[in-house]
Amino acid sequence: FPMKTITSHLLRFSILLGCVALGGCSSEDSGKKRDRDSDKKRRLSSIDKAQIVKVTKSLDYFYAAFRNNSSAFPQPYYLSERSPAGFAAYAWKRWEFQEVDFWFLDEAADVEALREDDGDGMPEFIGDGDGGLDTDVTSDQKKAISWEITIPKEGATSNLNTLDRKRGKFPILWTKGLQSDGTWEGDSPWGGAGGHILWSDGWKGFYENTKGEGGSGIFMDDQGNPTKDINKAIPDDWEIIKPE
Repeated sequence: FPMKTITSHLLRFSILLGCVALGGCSSEDSGKKRDRDSDKKRRLSSIDKAQIVKVTKSLDYFYAAFRNNSSAFPQPYYLSERSPAGFAAYAWKRWEFQEVDFWFLDEAADVEALREDDGDGMPEFIGDGDGGLDTDVTSDQKKAISWEITIPKEGATSNLNTLDRKRGKFPILWTKGLQSDGTWEGDSPWGGAGGHILWSDGWKGFYENTKGEGGSGIFMDDQGNPTKDINKAIPDDWEIIKPE
């Protein structure tokens, strides 16, 4: 199925003006669409492309740390808490992935807030070395983590190789704020202009949305049907953990 990567989004991005609804639309609807498209174009043009490349490369390091130590994502009971922060603490110990900056995207408004004079600052450590969160990690720091992650529910198949053979690759980590309609919400790290996705086979990229060329979606559900809905893109017996 077609996937838009950073190249297609940032080098070949174009805005379609006017109404494309089957039955036509009013001038008011057209005006609203032009406003939305103009806003999206502005947000895309303001993105630091070098920063996107940097984040894309960081996903390689994360995936390599995972694959060098395991072929399975952790069951919930291995996490000190059911959140990306708990996952980060697990990876800190089990995968020796101790890159604090990976979890906080510089472009994110909530990360910028941490760095303000009255903010909590960036954590020096995430894991305590035993699989739990470092005691100095604050609630605001946990909420500011820039990623959402999928993990198996208790007792579900957790081996990615097995799952890839059974149902095909699926997203395992992505920029937070991805909605069921295939778009990123406005207060997501890239301001609603898109996000990164890391797949179970190691493929990664920046996507404007998850609708795909035809609009049916870049993901596949458990029945092998295309979908843009991140909730249907993961195995039925997996769950999504979000910063909170």
